[in-house]
Amino acid sequence: MERGKLFTVVLSSLILLGILSFVLSKDLRPNVSAHSSSNDWTSGKDLIWVPDNYSPGFYISGSYYYTDTTFLRWNTTSANNIKNSGHRYTQDNTDGAGSCSSEHFTSTGNWGTNFPNPDYDQDNDTWYCNTSAEEAEITSDYLSFPTPGTNYFTTMQWRRVRSGTGQMYFTSQLSNFQLLEWNTAHYDLLYTRNYTSSGAMKNFPMFNCFTVLSSVVFADSTPERNFTVEQNIQSKTDLESYKNSAIEKLGILRLNGVTKANVVVTFSSPQSPDRFTDFLKVNSISLQSFEMRAYDSSGQKITLGGTTDPLKAFEEMKQSLALSGLDGLGLNGVISFKGAIDVSDYEKLNGLPNIYLVDVTPEAYFLELKSTGEIEPGESWDINVNDLYWYLEQYHSGKI
Repeated sequence: MERGKLFTVVLSSLILLGILSFVLSKDLRPNVSAHSSSNDWTSGKDLIWVPDNYSPGFYISGSYYYTDTTFLRWNTTSANNIKNSGHRYTQDNTDGAGSCSSEHFTSTGNWGTNFPNPDYDQDNDTWYCNTSAEEAEITSDYLSFPTPGTNYFTTMQWRRVRSGTGQMYFTSQLSNFQLLEWNTAHYDLLYTRNYTSSGAMKNFPMFNCFTVLSSVVFADSTPERNFTVEQNIQSKTDLESYKNSAIEKLGILRLNGVTKANVVVTFSSPQSPDRFTDFLKVNSISLQSFEMRAYDSSGQKITLGGTTDPLKAFEEMKQSLALSGLDGLGLNGVISFKGAIDVSDYEKLNGLPNIYLVDVTPEAYFLELKSTGEIEPGESWDINVNDLYWYLEQYHSGKI
């Protein structure tokens, strides 16, 4: 590829990744990243958070395509840098074909990781054609992440929209969910692997590019606004406080005449796929996505996600992880889901013994943003609220 064309492709992808994000938090922290003293992602005082072992891959299994980052591993210095920076870590994969006509992949919503307390998001960030969920990212929302020397992984499933050649981008970055991060510059590590019309990889090994982009680049090209509610749960008291606050938000919905609400539901214990499916039918709930608790042969906790059939998603992710060298995957059950419920059913659902919390925060926060003019008519937006199951596990094990 000619140098000028390569620059255009990379810049196009980077613009897609430049979505401004906001945080609703008790402790809003400013960006602490300084301008880099190096143009090499492997060095520089503010780039030592980059994983020491980073091996993104791209492969085909049946009718689906997968991206994986087996493995990401940090040493003590880089792990502490992430923790001390006040940021979370995000693994972002994008179909970066470079133009609307050559866009080939859309994320299915099936994914897996051993990140602690992961949050998955798939976006339509193609501001120039607005056609598909071509970007997917997994963020670790946990203050103790990462543990030095631990092998972390992510895997995401994609569906082919049309044949052709192009690029798949892998972006390793500190999370851009902090409110003031874009006041200065954005630092990330960008890899790209090329694929052919048959799906085979070419130009191996991958091209890598360290990027420093000013927030001015994205001032007038934000296709989807992302708002993230940061929960800041570090103790049993924090967990109970968040739960009580979420329940109280029901009053905001009723005050505004809301009859159908987007919610995040955390189960009190894992539910079998069959029981989960029956639960949705009996309560007439519109499903958007779900998360499952799984484990590998060593007993480590793994989170899997999907959008339709839990059992099918588990089998597909099991196959994907086996191809990455992770065998012996077992399933505990569905731990949470996002969907829409009738507000009139709230007390009934939230009072069920298998439910820990029906969280209406996404809907309540939307009303708040709308009333203050943060969300304008016709504007594309996304409100991210994570479930509480990871913290519930921590509570039951005596870790918080």
